[in-house]
Amino acid sequence: SGCGCSGFLMLAAPDATLLLMAYLLYARSQGESTLRRGLSAALQSFRVTSFWEKLYRELLRDAGTFERISKNGAVAVAAKPLRVALFGGAGDFEPAEDNYLLHDFADPEEAVQAYVATGEATARGFTRGVPVLADGNGFTHGSGEATALPTKYCDGGAAAIWGRSTHCLYYHTWFDTNRGDLALCTVESVERLFLQGVDDALAILAGEDGARGFIIAPSDDIELVLARSGRTAQFLQRGVFVEVRQRVVRTVKEVCVKASIVEAFEAGTS
Repeated sequence: SGCGCSGFLMLAAPDATLLLMAYLLYARSQGESTLRRGLSAALQSFRVTSFWEKLYRELLRDAGTFERISKNGAVAVAAKPLRVALFGGAGDFEPAEDNYLLHDFADPEEAVQAYVATGEATARGFTRGVPVLADGNGFTHGSGEATALPTKYCDGGAAAIWGRSTHCLYYHTWFDTNRGDLALCTVESVERLFLQGVDDALAILAGEDGARGFIIAPSDDIELVLARSGRTAQFLQRGVFVEVRQRVVRTVKEVCVKASIVEAFEAGTS
């Protein structure tokens, strides 16, 4: 399903009920026995299940849900499946780390396919890619320069800071225990990971040492916060944000600078 799945479900509903129910239903759909779950996981190394695509499409039939997903979530994907890497044809623009953060979708189906793509760390994703954009032409940089974007994407994107007007919370979701959860989704693993997430959220908000994440406030020096957490200066600052409906492409740093300028203007006129 990809990390984007949890973000989608949390934006689609105001509490965790939808998220938990969706994962529990998905876990049950994978089979009751270890053998069946293992077979399902093996098949998904070629292409992910259609479970999530159907769920996304059903939820986005509601106009309010689509608006929340489109405006408040940016889904990170890559655009270099093996075919493109070997033969080209991805578009004339390539951001740092091949990281595209798509948001402000023109229609629900683009959002559906973008969130499907973020889970396609599969043979299909890496060889063909998932068609997301109906047309990759007609985009412009923040400077006004015209550019063309790829239309197909796959897993491989990375988180980034989305402006500086609000706090940014980074959460590291790689666990050293129960590594089988990476491949097999069960009712037990859903419960275990959800409770772990609650414990981690409380630890991060309390500022505990060794917490599995950190918070960057609008006034913080990004590089200083990253250095304290053992990250490089470029961490969370790679790639581009793509406003699909407005056909605008901005680097992560441009988005942060723009937010800072707006913030300073509002402070000066208040």
